[in-house]
Amino acid sequence: MKLSLDNDDSIILGDYLNVITKTTFEETTEILWGGLKLISKNPCKRDLIITKSEIFNQGTFEAGEYIRKRSQLINPNVVPTIPARSIHYLVKMTLRIKSPLNSQKEMEIFKENPLKIFPKESIYQNRIPTPIKLIMSGIDLEISKDIFKPGEAIKIDYKTSNLVLFQIRLKQKANLICICEPFGEQCGSTEELPPVIAGGAKTSKTDHGFLLIRVPNHAEPSHEYLWEPQEKDQWGIKFGDYSKWFLEIIGNRKREVGGDIISFEIPIIIKPQKQQNIIETGLFREREEGLELFEAPPAIKKGINIISIDTDKDTASSTFIYKLRIKNNLKDILNGVTIENSGIQRGLFETYKHMTGFNAWLSGEEKIIEYKTRQEIDTLISTIETNS
Repeated sequence: MKLSLDNDDSIILGDYLNVITKTTFEETTEILWGGLKLISKNPCKRDLIITKSEIFNQGTFEAGEYIRKRSQLINPNVVPTIPARSIHYLVKMTLRIKSPLNSQKEMEIFKENPLKIFPKESIYQNRIPTPIKLIMSGIDLEISKDIFKPGEAIKIDYKTSNLVLFQIRLKQKANLICICEPFGEQCGSTEELPPVIAGGAKTSKTDHGFLLIRVPNHAEPSHEYLWEPQEKDQWGIKFGDYSKWFLEIIGNRKREVGGDIISFEIPIIIKPQKQQNIIETGLFREREEGLELFEAPPAIKKGINIISIDTDKDTASSTFIYKLRIKNNLKDILNGVTIENSGIQRGLFETYKHMTGFNAWLSGEEKIIEYKTRQEIDTLISTIETNS
């Protein structure tokens, strides 16, 4: 058994992740499940499943090559790749099969590729800067705006009285957000981090003047991301990241007026540089459509004919057997074919899915696909995929 995985190298939040998989079975194989997962790691190193999509369902597959394409939306609230706090992503192709050593146990075969996720345009990108004017504890400050770019100088005009030393520090507070209710309120691996000093200036000329502080060229932009899963088995989990910037104002009073220290903070915003260009990998740009009672790719749907659906019942096991007789009327041979069947019971409930795969479907050839269930169904739903 061989797995091959090809996916976009990078993607912008809110766009579709394109993936092409190739699965080669060297002999007839029973599969329990096969699909794709986009995963990251919690600080405690547990897998965090951001999204997943199905490729194969439980079923039997003939020896051969099965090529599948998937296009998965990456929601805008997903945390982008942030190397500074080890937030990275992998596209993981997975097959679950029964263990050849113990049929009562399962084993997983997988293939992984890295993926870089870039943020969409910052929420601050089009925000209009606001001037800052503040008088507090005898310190009068004016700053022309509250939004800056990496590499830009911040000019702070000041007037003070009764100070022996006046200083300003540029600070960043950044950290992961990780809340895992199943494992306690907050991960033990996420520690509260103190703010980092990114720059500063001070002066003993305290009556009036200005100070300049340059924002570092590599300054991480202001942001706050928080992702919550939609799947029930992951409820109670939150994963995020934040980067907040502020100016810390410090004034040392003269001894004759107490000699104490004045300290307060002014929040500012660091806006990102122009969005980097994302390199297109040339993969397809498709989106999956919803299922019909009989669904197949448009190019082959008209050439596939359902001849009959017969129903039988095995009274010994109380099992209903539905036999789908289907014919390939196309001129071409179809390769890597899978037919997934499920049922609708009482017009409302969907029964379990079962998949059958075969290497080649010749032109004019008929196939009989069996679907077994203990529940009598009203409608049989069949979905066909091929390598093309």
